[in-house]
Amino acid sequence: MLAYYFIEKKIRHNKSRWTIPALVATFLITGMLGLLAFLGKTPIRYDSSMIARIEKINDAIADRNMMAGWTQVKCSNGFILNRAGGGGLQTLFLGDSNAQQYAPRILEEIHSNPMGKRGAIFIAEGGVVPIPNVSREHSSEWDKMFAILNQQLAVNPKIDRVVIAARWCNYFAKNGDWEISGLSLGEFSGREKAIESLGDLIKKIVSTGRSVSLVLATPTGSELDPRAMFKRGFLGLSAREPHLSKDIFLGPNEELLNAIEATGRSHGARVIDPMNYLCSNGTIMVFDERGIPICYDDHHLRPGFVREHIKYLDETVAP
Repeated sequence: MLAYYFIEKKIRHNKSRWTIPALVATFLITGMLGLLAFLGKTPIRYDSSMIARIEKINDAIADRNMMAGWTQVKCSNGFILNRAGGGGLQTLFLGDSNAQQYAPRILEEIHSNPMGKRGAIFIAEGGVVPIPNVSREHSSEWDKMFAILNQQLAVNPKIDRVVIAARWCNYFAKNGDWEISGLSLGEFSGREKAIESLGDLIKKIVSTGRSVSLVLATPTGSELDPRAMFKRGFLGLSAREPHLSKDIFLGPNEELLNAIEATGRSHGARVIDPMNYLCSNGTIMVFDERGIPICYDDHHLRPGFVREHIKYLDETVAP
């Protein structure tokens, strides 16, 4: 098509006696290439290793159903919570989709628990910050989520553990639209007030005799996105070798995460840092031992990887 466009342009703008023969030759060459491709005579562009890598990338992108196997319960205000496991003591998970990403491992740990043994409850929704009074314009999901949380804590004495997790760094971005009491979380005053509100929540839960685990951020970045692990060129696809160092990720985020960690500890929470489990020698893990990306996009661990490898929350649902 490019050749045809070029020749056609020459016809209109440079009416030489060679143009028409060149156009005919272009059509003949194109037809011959098409016939060779049809007969399987053209060389294979990708070798078996490239095809295998493409398949693994596609597997990672498709592996995204975090809440598969959980029982959905629609609350009176329209919010959806999820339950699994036994009817004994309960672990409650609070947060956004980065809290939900742990659901496959939690389900693996408790799905066969009998009625009198531990179960789990997820009060979580993508893009909803698990910090009291933090919201964004035109969103009512924060009110719904905390209404259900307060109701569950008030009426369900079986809840003895609470786990709070989120993609914290996302909500405190400079140009973000999350705010607290009219203050942007991207500004110092808004950040300080939001972290203080998180501390008050932890303190309130701990005062009821329940334990609290605060989970810091999992690594995020375009380097972890399977869709970015190939680049397209004139000759087809070529593989990228993504690399994300811990220092690069923490660069703009370390101060915030340190502040969240300090607040959690000072108010009685056990703090869990996923970076301690997902990094080795200062480098963030990108692929698992089979060469499959650990994420399905740039900021969510894929369910298959979580189910098999993410064990740092196992203690929260231990008997």
